[in-house]
Amino acid sequence: MTWTRLSSTATAGSTQIELEWGQADWPVGGTIAIATTGDRHSQIETELRNITAISNDGKKITLSEPLEYEHLGVTEELGGGHTLEMRAEVALLSRNVRVVGSRDIQWSDEIEACPDGFDTGEFATQTCFQDRFGDEIGSDQFGAQIMFHAPIRDTKLARGKLSYIEVNYAGQAFRLGRYPVHFHLNGDMSGSYVKGLSIHEAFNRAINIHGTHNILVEHTVIYNIMGGAFFLEDGIETGNRYRYNLALFVRASSSLLNDDITPAAFWATNPDNHYEHNAVAGGTHFGFWYRLLEHPEGMSATTSVCPRRVPLGTSYNNSVHSNGWFGLWTFQDYYPMVGGGCDSTDPEPAVFEKFIVWNCEKGLEFVNGGSLQFVDCLLANNKLTALEGKKNMLLGVEAPYTDRGPMIRDSVIAAYAPNYPHSSGGKRIGIVLPWSAGFSVKNVKFINFDESNAAVFGMTDIQGTCSELCGGWNYHMEKISFINGDQQRSNFRWLHDGVFVDLDGSYSGAAGNKVLPWMDTMDPSKCAKDYRFSIGAVEGAVCDRTTKFARLSFNNPGLSSMLFKNVLFTNDFGTHIAPFANKRMTHETGWTSVVESGQEYKMVWENMEHIVNISYSAIFEDLEDFSVIITHNVITKPDRVRVQEELRDIADASSNKLNTDSSYHGDFYFNDNDKELSYMVSYKRRASRKRRSSNAEYLFENVNFESQKCYYPDCQSQPDQNTLPPSTSYPEFSIRPNTTIRPNNVLPGEDEDAN
Repeated sequence: MTWTRLSSTATAGSTQIELEWGQADWPVGGTIAIATTGDRHSQIETELRNITAISNDGKKITLSEPLEYEHLGVTEELGGGHTLEMRAEVALLSRNVRVVGSRDIQWSDEIEACPDGFDTGEFATQTCFQDRFGDEIGSDQFGAQIMFHAPIRDTKLARGKLSYIEVNYAGQAFRLGRYPVHFHLNGDMSGSYVKGLSIHEAFNRAINIHGTHNILVEHTVIYNIMGGAFFLEDGIETGNRYRYNLALFVRASSSLLNDDITPAAFWATNPDNHYEHNAVAGGTHFGFWYRLLEHPEGMSATTSVCPRRVPLGTSYNNSVHSNGWFGLWTFQDYYPMVGGGCDSTDPEPAVFEKFIVWNCEKGLEFVNGGSLQFVDCLLANNKLTALEGKKNMLLGVEAPYTDRGPMIRDSVIAAYAPNYPHSSGGKRIGIVLPWSAGFSVKNVKFINFDESNAAVFGMTDIQGTCSELCGGWNYHMEKISFINGDQQRSNFRWLHDGVFVDLDGSYSGAAGNKVLPWMDTMDPSKCAKDYRFSIGAVEGAVCDRTTKFARLSFNNPGLSSMLFKNVLFTNDFGTHIAPFANKRMTHETGWTSVVESGQEYKMVWENMEHIVNISYSAIFEDLEDFSVIITHNVITKPDRVRVQEELRDIADASSNKLNTDSSYHGDFYFNDNDKELSYMVSYKRRASRKRRSSNAEYLFENVNFESQKCYYPDCQSQPDQNTLPPSTSYPEFSIRPNTTIRPNNVLPGEDEDAN
């Protein structure tokens, strides 16, 4: 066995450690690495020591010098019977067979540690370039390399079987293709493997698989690796399997690709590969990074393969702790489809199962994700959040809120470990929900959300796209439970942040309830403020099961003077505001509001009550069993109205006032007395009108509303002045000068017939 974990905590100053599994065959004199168990800035705390003695059962190891830092070896009780194994990994770096690069002693200067160390913050200012992780020895960063390459792919002319060797001082910085272990453009290499290797002090990755498939990498330990370590290169690579590997101190590098400035221990460019039972600790940035391009690049470039649509291979029982950024990151796009073809549009769930992440900045994060599912995960003591989603996309109309849609389920999330120091500054959110429809939370336990800076749920923000005043989507909740802290359930930041649909009552107290920010347009007989959901900038409310809410987003008003003004929504209960914003997730330079089914809202641009022609583009989302009436004040009766595709004559208006129970989608009505024009948006359609999108769970409607008062007979367009024929008569003016020229150059008083 090449690595194990501590069975008990090794305190600072200890000269002996105890292992969880005995390693009697580890050699006296061999070098081991003991992983940090500190916070996300503790990269320096992974320590190297030599073995001076080992017990007969292999469980007690005596070290060559005392430890400088504490290394945990405990089963932490989180609460409710749930535990977290907070144990430092211990790896044997020594092997009998060694491949070692040649050190140029001219570069071997001792360099003192950077006084302020390394800050992993995305926008942090670093105080020095080198030695951010303690004292170091300089080097020329020009090490050994092992390469397997066949002149023709898929011929198996190159085969590689590496077992239990040590590769040290390897890889060459600033040079692509010079890696410690490199499989280069071989195609299928079934039967080849890397087993039990030790790779440490590497200047350009650890194991690079390039244009090669079906390699087994297992029981390999790596330490102090510059740049992405277990690395898939072009995005064409498939069928490779990584099992029982350990990555310690994978560190940022400015001598390779831009991506290596924020490296990952496991860097996947094609999801059709397999990651099982791997562990990562003490890296500067990511544990796992699925960085998927639209098509493979480099020497494997082709437009016939689309990694972003390829189904996930296997992700099972992987762990990450004490990393600077996230345990798992899918960036930028991953929306797996059935079959994985470039034209496939049928979502297929990608299941990341049994991920364990602790003491990182974030546990798991996806940016633009399709049906990504996180199952049976344990996420604890992460600084900002356990799971954050930015946006769901390409889900179609059948996957949202179903077992085929995006979700987290059967998981445990702990804000902190009770016996472990944790930061009390800044917000600590359990799940940061994506700005899009379709996400579900099922059977998730939230533990220790009892501190003032904690909240179970919050909404995301996307720097450069939308950092505020976005949201409004529905999220489905069921089988939610709380242990030690259930009073801080939602962190709402503004009126239209989002709506939680409580399917079984576990989140709010009754099945079918809706939880959302309080608005003055709510029916007080159905909705009430609730302090459990009111820890953010606005108060939260719980509405009963008879209520339904949809997201309305709109822009492109017909009058430029409407821009930059807030929109007021008024009903029988009060008024709420939809603020204008330049940046939106949908409908940029526009507005977003949550609206309630069964209501009629008078929609008015602030300080613009009297408008003749009104137009805008809108989308209504989450319209299952939903109907709403929107009313505008106009100063005169319009001639034509558009709600759906075509402009319709005002004569087609309903003869009776609209009713959400009996009217249909697209119906409109004009109240001549009050000069009010109303239209209805609804899941209900007349038999002659085909629904544009339908599903038992998720409906949406695009509305290009227009109220038009015509200025020319029969609503003809304004004539083009450049194409009008010459006039054959002169206009009749009540007063005109005697010098006015008439047609045919006849002056006043002259006889036209005489000319």
